[in-house]
Amino acid sequence: MVFALVLNRLEGNAFFDISRNPSKPFVIETQQTIIEVLGTSFNVKSENKNSFSLSVRRGEVRVTSKLNGQ
Repeated sequence: MVFALVLNRLEGNAFFDISRNPSKPFVIETQQTIIEVLGTSFNVKSENKNSFSLSVRRGEVRVTSKLNGQ
């Protein structure tokens, strides 16, 4: 059985330091994007539907736009 941790509708500024665990994905959803954490340290800022920034300190994340799926 696979469990995922999903943080829905992040608004504001948040820092994450996440260890890679393929059996338990960590997903963050903002108004504009879906962020899949792949073992990393990063900062997310999402204050409204028109503002989004992501700063990766180390590792990698996968970002998907809700507008066009890319």
